[in-house]
Amino acid sequence: SSPAFLPSTGPDAADTLRRRLAPVLRLTEAEILSLIPDRSGIYFVGCPNCDGGTQEGQISWSIEHPHEIFCKFCGIRYPNKKYPDDRILRIKNPAGDIVEYPYWEAPTPPPRPSPASLPGPDPEEGYRHFFQAKGWYLAREYFADAAYDLAVLHFLTGDRAYARRSALILNRFAEVYPGYCVHYDLPFQ
Repeated sequence: SSPAFLPSTGPDAADTLRRRLAPVLRLTEAEILSLIPDRSGIYFVGCPNCDGGTQEGQISWSIEHPHEIFCKFCGIRYPNKKYPDDRILRIKNPAGDIVEYPYWEAPTPPPRPSPASLPGPDPEEGYRHFFQAKGWYLAREYFADAAYDLAVLHFLTGDRAYARRSALILNRFAEVYPGYCVHYDLPFQ
């Protein structure tokens, strides 16, 4: 059968994908599955250590250090001793399970008021930084892209090992996705 959307098949396409996927290809299948988050992440998480970047978009994640996130501007890694994930928000997910979202709470309220359609921050509440949830969001995006790239690499090479890894990632997402919480993700919320 022929794919609905034919991937790029240039002369270097397979080598380019192998280079991009090298970190995933070095992992065992168990390691890959353990890095796919079982909770939905949060996109907008700011760096409390600096004011580089805009709209809480300065935090990043890498497969080389999958259990921490870092600021693209000041380089600090989270969580850490100064900004520990020392509090827990417990919520019920769509599957009915109670899930935990660790966070660090700044002593001050959010830096901007909420839109009129959303309730404003409690004046007694500080600003919550969900460092691990930012990592979960970015890891989810990374592995979704990796699953696609592995499928394309299988298409280009015929190597079933690439198809297997892609299928493992997709299967893991199918297992955890029903528990992902749907949320309204805005900067400074």
